[in-house]
Amino acid sequence: MIKALAKKFNPLDAGAIQSIMTSMQNLTLLDIEDLSVYKDKLETSIYNSHGLDIGQGISDLHLMYLVQLQLNQSRYQTDI
Repeated sequence: MIKALAKKFNPLDAGAIQSIMTSMQNLTLLDIEDLSVYKDKLETSIYNSHGLDIGQGISDLHLMYLVQLQLNQSRYQTDI
């Protein structure tokens, strides 16, 4: 019942999904931030991307690629 209500009153259309995925791909880790800040940003994006039964969640493989790409552009690149 909750899924049916969520689909009716809180639908994630293509634009919303695209916005969530773009924000996830644009995550950065500033030199003044530590990994916990990046982790919090990433977890928020992952939570938002999964939505409720939309079948558009990000795969683990794609997520690992994004994390490596983003951390390779930060001060942690030598540790990757």
